[in-house]
Amino acid sequence: MTDVKGSKPTFVVDAWYPGSFAFEDRSYSPESFPSFWSFLGDHYDLVLDTSSADIEGMRVWKYRSIARDGTNRSFSGSSVLDQDLVDVASVHQAQKG
Repeated sequence: MTDVKGSKPTFVVDAWYPGSFAFEDRSYSPESFPSFWSFLGDHYDLVLDTSSADIEGMRVWKYRSIARDGTNRSFSGSSVLDQDLVDVASVHQAQKG
């Protein structure tokens, strides 16, 4: 937690879901670690969730520009990674319809 709190990564990806790689459940996903789950809730927004009603999927959180604790962190919103994530999220939302 010290590394994550200190570096505050722009994105957190949860790729631990049934059917991904060799994983069978969410036993190592963020909600399994209360302090990490709380940190995500306080500082990040869920921006992509490929889950459906039938299956769990990959989830991506992005650091808030203004966290609930008042910490300010600015993003230009113009990075290639930001735009790619927006594109993926848009396609996924359209498919969920």
